[in-house]
Amino acid sequence: MTSSNPVLTDNLIFDRVLLGHSTMIQALKQTIKKASTVDSPVLITGETGTGKELVARALHEMSGQAGPFMAVNSGGITSSLIQAALFGYEKGAFTGASQRKKGFIEAAENGTLFLDEIGELPLEQQANLLRFLQEGTIQRVGSTDTLKIKTRVIAASNVDLEKAVEAGRFRADLFYRLNVLEIKTPPLREREQDIELLAYYFLNKFSAEHEKHYEGFSSECLEQMKHYAWYGNIREMMNRIKRAVIMSDGQCLTAHDLGLIQLDTSHAPHKLRAIKDQAEKEAIRLALVKLHGNMSQSASYLGVSRAMLYRLVDKHGLEH
Repeated sequence: MTSSNPVLTDNLIFDRVLLGHSTMIQALKQTIKKASTVDSPVLITGETGTGKELVARALHEMSGQAGPFMAVNSGGITSSLIQAALFGYEKGAFTGASQRKKGFIEAAENGTLFLDEIGELPLEQQANLLRFLQEGTIQRVGSTDTLKIKTRVIAASNVDLEKAVEAGRFRADLFYRLNVLEIKTPPLREREQDIELLAYYFLNKFSAEHEKHYEGFSSECLEQMKHYAWYGNIREMMNRIKRAVIMSDGQCLTAHDLGLIQLDTSHAPHKLRAIKDQAEKEAIRLALVKLHGNMSQSASYLGVSRAMLYRLVDKHGLEH
């Protein structure tokens, strides 16, 4: 990427994909700028909804790569199809393969392949991905030819991959190969300085989309937002404000419009983990009720993979 003013170019990229002025977000931007100058795998870690794909997009844009940015949800493709999806296939490789098709790795050549929820990738495909990262080559399903492909891989996970390695669910060699550069996305509750900026960004965006006008947020609402836990992070804020814009008829959006509920911790010294687990359980329960137990729709609504939702349902002892 070339520009007569690289600082201006950087700001334009960040203003489009990564909003915020807090110390944490400024440090994150500096890390992204440094990581964009090298051609090696990157592992982005952080809670669900913290903007890991936005970080990957910023990395891609700042690197100046000529090829495309392609995002793939590793947990959103069935295990029987993931190999063909990643590596492509030849005509006649299997029933329904009526013509040759490039996989995501090949389609992202000279660009970036973003593999979200990498922890959901089946072990067999972890081995194939590791081979590509080590050798830079792929084989389409149904072919014996080896293709040399130059594609940068950026992976993301909201689960602890080191624990997944210990449990035998994730290959240690792939983890270390991906973890050459690690970027951690901070949770929204630790970015209080950015909350009002982000809230007004989403309010303006959705107001324009739905042709509605609001004067803003009530002072009480802004205060509630700054102290709310935001366990769903930026995605939760976005969804709450979007629903409020659609449903509210007032001039200012209130905490009630956003459905913000403060957890009462005045009577017991609850640990943060216990509070988070309770909020997580309630969010899942409400989603399942709202969507009549449909796991696929509930997973999409909550911003997690279907496999992850099944694990969370079992963790909290919920029925589905």
